[in-house]
Amino acid sequence: MEMKGYPPRYLHDHDIVASFKVEKPVSFLGDNILQLENDIFDEIGFRTIKVVILSLEPLTESNVTKVVFGVDPDARYSKISPTSLSLIKSSFEYLVIHQSSLSLTKSLFGDSYFFEVLKLPGGITVIPPQSAFLLQKVQIHFNFTLNFSIYQIQLYFDELRSQLKSGLHLAPYENLYIILSNSKGSTVAPPTIVQSKVLLAVGNSPSTPRLKQLAQTITGSHSKNLGLNHTVFGKVKQVRLSSILQHSLHGVAPTTSTEKGAAPAPEAHSPTPETISPASQRHNKANPPGSQHGNKRIKGKPREEPNLAPAATPKVSPHHSAVPPNVHPSALAPKPKHRPITYLAPISSPLPNVAFAHAKPPSKSEPNKEDPDRIPSVSPSASAPFCE
Repeated sequence: MEMKGYPPRYLHDHDIVASFKVEKPVSFLGDNILQLENDIFDEIGFRTIKVVILSLEPLTESNVTKVVFGVDPDARYSKISPTSLSLIKSSFEYLVIHQSSLSLTKSLFGDSYFFEVLKLPGGITVIPPQSAFLLQKVQIHFNFTLNFSIYQIQLYFDELRSQLKSGLHLAPYENLYIILSNSKGSTVAPPTIVQSKVLLAVGNSPSTPRLKQLAQTITGSHSKNLGLNHTVFGKVKQVRLSSILQHSLHGVAPTTSTEKGAAPAPEAHSPTPETISPASQRHNKANPPGSQHGNKRIKGKPREEPNLAPAATPKVSPHHSAVPPNVHPSALAPKPKHRPITYLAPISSPLPNVAFAHAKPPSKSEPNKEDPDRIPSVSPSASAPFCE
């Protein structure tokens, strides 16, 4: 039994821990625990990992159980590979944003819901559904910290954006784009870093006076909690401005080059970067529990880790030929050489975010689950905090 006020032991013993809810009693899940482990393994399975059920916690709701599981390196490997870890992280972030259900054996477990991440190496970043013109040269960034979890802020996200826009006195043509992150990789534990961008709807760069005005408003409204309601969001802490806002306070004009934290524009003829999206659909169902041995039973062919080696640049062999007698000398002038270009075709591109619609349950104690028949999209990977 864990001591009150102390984190569960499994948070110390495992690097990747997540949970979800299912409408089945603990006794039933205990009898089918190997099947449950294999279902989760099929959802995120790689050769280098194994899935372990860490806890089956009965809830106050009738026949509802919280399933806590860990993802560990397989016995043959000392650690989970960086590629596998990156894809697991993308899958978890997608499930949190869209509240999609894991593909469990429906005849046994029904539909899972309320997926949450308790621990993830490198932290976790969640981008709630919102729209803005992101391809701007001048990026206006600022960060602050709230002593609430990502899950709690998601419940009041629209209210957060509305109050923050009002507190910063943003113009109608200025949009606010927000990213939520937790350095320990938890969506249920505080604090949360709120990474904010002020973007122009028309995509133009703001004037120097407007940048200075925004910087003064952000720093000056710190004592006013950035316009956020104390009773809902608590006290705003650790407000940090990006370098362009800091420079504007001293009268330095913004540069047109891309600021640190913003994605640079691709050079001409540069190869398109390869993007890997998490596979959220599995193609095989597990066999009955009697024929399995934990995660060692791999149905079909497990997901291979992608080979990310770049394509080799083609070589051009020199070729000499005789010059026809009637060719004008000017035709023999050397022509500029063009470097051969190698293009990498992207595997897939992220689809737009989806709001918490059609989900379960309706109360504010937990977000709703999405219709299991709906085909999920992939959330874009988020960048690291952008303020220096």
